[in-house]
Amino acid sequence: MGGFLNHSGFLELNLNYAQELLSTTYSRLTGGITLQIDKAISGGYAKVKNVTTQEVINGIDTNYVFIDGIIEYAYSDNYDLNYTGGTEFAKAFIKNSKTSLGLSLGLEYTTYKDPIEPGAVYNPLNYNWKFGFSIMDIGANKYKPSTSSGIFKDPMAQFDYRVFENKFGNATSLAEFKDSLKTIFNGYDSIYNNFSISKPTRIIINIDKNLGNYFAVNAQLNMNLTSTSNYTQLRTRETNLISITPRWENIAWGFYLPIQYNSQGQLWIGAAVKLGPLLLGFHDFSGGKTNKRVNGGGYLSLSIHPFNKKKILTRLDCPN
Repeated sequence: MGGFLNHSGFLELNLNYAQELLSTTYSRLTGGITLQIDKAISGGYAKVKNVTTQEVINGIDTNYVFIDGIIEYAYSDNYDLNYTGGTEFAKAFIKNSKTSLGLSLGLEYTTYKDPIEPGAVYNPLNYNWKFGFSIMDIGANKYKPSTSSGIFKDPMAQFDYRVFENKFGNATSLAEFKDSLKTIFNGYDSIYNNFSISKPTRIIINIDKNLGNYFAVNAQLNMNLTSTSNYTQLRTRETNLISITPRWENIAWGFYLPIQYNSQGQLWIGAAVKLGPLLLGFHDFSGGKTNKRVNGGGYLSLSIHPFNKKKILTRLDCPN
């Protein structure tokens, strides 16, 4: 038996810069770069490799004895803090995390039905096609391992599954879990070195078509540049593969119907609404009458532009 899992959670501050690179009468090319400043607040991994059991038959009783295998796990040390609740605990939890840098960059080519003269007043929703290409989330987040992290090898063959059940049935913390593991393995060691988990680096190809009367449709393809199938590497990936989003949207209001097919073979049908600066949506409502569920949770965004006092939009403006 074997398997592994990786988890990486972080707070992210984005610093963005964008520039028009090329402009013609009916089109323009823009490029942008984002520096990501991350606080790696929650990370962990677990690996189970070559766990082997032997069947032992004693009369009518069948038993299984563990004879080989390696177990390794680690998680970020800010979980070692005593939970006290409140803002002080939240500050300590974040302060105890490490800071990392990431990078995203991309290009967008936009075409227009009507010619755009230099300096002309322009409605940013009055485009024809948009073609986008970007590389997202280049980088990794680093975590300091908890004192309860460890690696365990060579299980003692005299212990069967009933002994495991007795030893771990009363464990109430990961520290006690680690102490129990020590008693059933001949070799064990703590993990002291920091571990890094890569961000979901991926290429995104995006196509957007303006259908007129504030209706549009967007299609997006996500291609992960790293695989999470390697046992020795600590990596994360984006699960979304293909998404198509019909929408009705103007500067202030919007209604969206995102349809996603992800890398796990799941089809998600969600919905979102934009009410001025507020955006609220859910990823999936496709559970049906017999299996009601909301997959992937939801999202909430508040976008405020306190310094944007312009009454007339120019051809360089983006939709709010």
